[in-house]
Formats: sequence, C-alpha cells, structure tokens
Amino acid sequence: MFLGVLMVIVQGAIEVGGLREMWDINQRGGRLIFVNLDIDLYNNNNVWNVIIGTTIIWSANYCVLQTQVQRYCSLGSMQTAKSVVFTSTVRTLYWNLLGLIVLALMAVMSGMAIFAKYHDCDPITLGFIKRPDQLMPYFVMDTLAKYPGLPGLFVACVFSGSLSTLSSGFNAMAAITWEDIIKPRIRCNDDKQALNITKIIALSYGLLAIAMSFGVGNAGTVFQASIALVGSMIGPLFALFTLGILYPYATAPGSLIGFICGILFSLFVSIGSLLIPRPKVSLPTTTDECPPDVVNDVYSRHTLFPNSSYISSYDNPKGWSQLFHISYL
Repeated sequence: MFLGVLMVIVQGAIEVGGLREMWDINQRGGRLIFVNLDIDLYNNNNVWNVIIGTTIIWSANYCVLQTQVQRYCSLGSMQTAKSVVFTSTVRTLYWNLLGLIVLALMAVMSGMAIFAKYHDCDPITLGFIKRPDQLMPYFVMDTLAKYPGLPGLFVACVFSGSLSTLSSGFNAMAAITWEDIIKPRIRCNDDKQALNITKIIALSYGLLAIAMSFGVGNAGTVFQASIALVGSMIGPLFALFTLGILYPYATAPGSLIGFICGILFSLFVSIGSLLIPRPKVSLPTTTDECPPDVVNDVYSRHTLFPNSSYISSYDNPKGWSQLFHISYL
C-alpha cells in the first residue's frame, strides 16, 4: 500500500515540475486548509467532527472490535493477557501510530499530487470519471500506463492493503459465528468438519460484503460509506463496553435493550444516508485549461458538463436530511 501511494506522489511531482510547484498549485487552489474550527454537524472536515469521530472509531477498533478481542482471548490466561497486553500493546501502538501518521500524510500528498495534475482540467467535471474515488485509478492509468508493469503493481498494492484487513475481519466473524451461535446448537466433535464450516461461513460473509458494496454508489465515496456503516455498528458496541466499565450498576437486560436500540437507530441513519444521499460537495474546480478538442468532444455529447452539479458547501438541510445528512464522522 505504501509503495502504491508513493508512486502516485512521485509521478505527480514529476508531472507538475516538483514538490514545490505541487504545493503552490494546491495553495492557489484553496486546498491547504489546515484548521477549520467551525462547529457544524454537516461539515465532514472540521476539527471537532474529525477528532470526536476518529477518537471513538480508533478506540473501539483497539478495545472492543472482534478482531482484537479474538487476539486477546488467544492468550493462555488472564494474567498472561494483562502482562502481554500491557507491555507489547503499548510498544505495538507506538509503531502502529507511526505507520498511521505516515500513511495519512502520504494520502494527503497523493491527493495534492492529483489535484496539481488536474487543477485546470478536472476529469470529474468533464465526465471522464464520475466519482472522486476514481481519481487515483484514473491518474495511474493516465500517467503511469506508459511504464510497463506499474499500473499492475499499483493494483497489487491496493489489493494487498485491502485483503489483509478483510481476511482478518471475515475470519474473526466466522469464528465468533461458529463458537457462539452454531457450535452450541449442533453436535460436532470433528475439528476438520468444524474448520470446513468456518470456511463456509467466512465465504458467506465475503459474498455478503460484495453484495453490500453495490449500495456504495449512493454514499458519496467508499471511505464515507465504510465509516458510516462501520460506525453504526461499532459505536453502540463501544458504548456498551464503556457502560460496563464506568457504571457497574447497569443490568444485562437494560444494556442489551440499549445496545439493540443503538444499533437500530445507527443503521437507520446510515441506510437513510445511502437512500437519500446528500448533494455532491466539492471545492471549486475548473476546466479552463483543457485542450480545445477535449472540450469540444464533451460539448458534442452534452449540453452541459456531465458533472457540473457540485456545490461548495452544504449547511442548511431540510426534512429528513437534517438527520440523514449529518457528517459521517
């Protein structure tokens, strides 16, 4: 994954004449907004939404997510878990934090490189691509296709990063489904048979994920859809664990009812945001420096630019949009 993003940064800098020019183009285009302190539930990019949202998501990822809990449960005893988790987790978190910071900075720089390349001839506005998610693949094919093998290497980097996460998630879900739901209800003393059943469960979750991916088209971006759907499940789960830690008088029935209500409400909001998508919001783009033959070709097929309906801000939703269009963070 790091290599794929690095290729985009390097090629983008080469295309526009260096890192300094890439920075200057982004600055002139109004893309270098470091701090936005506006308090706005509908703005995805202000400091408060980012801090609160990412803090809850990452805290839940490391504390209550099944993929992590399964690793903790694999330790021999509670004493071992406490000692190992305390010593190794702190060290691991430092390295993980460093990796996340580096990857986030590289992702930002790759976005700067792509904007610098297309700042005066936006392929989304022209209709060459339809979604911001497609900008990086478009950039790779537009600039790296002349180097044999590099587009394929980029695809391999993308798949290596995604499959490593998905595989652990599917295996964890299959394990908990087998142990907590299926195994207590059937008689199975054959480990090989249990392994085969677990594999089938993991395959089923994979097929379900593929089916759900078709609903991402209305969610704005893949990142937004993934954060919204994962947050709708992980938020109530994190709240349940937090309740158990901070309030010892909570009862099991009450906690379960609250947990179920939290999931249902979160899913209601997340699914509503997919069915009633918010308007496309984007900073201003231009096609002023596009080659004349490209512009003429687009106008020959459309009376307007295909994707010229983006707006610069979205601050005043109406009706159900007041609930469904809250920032996904």
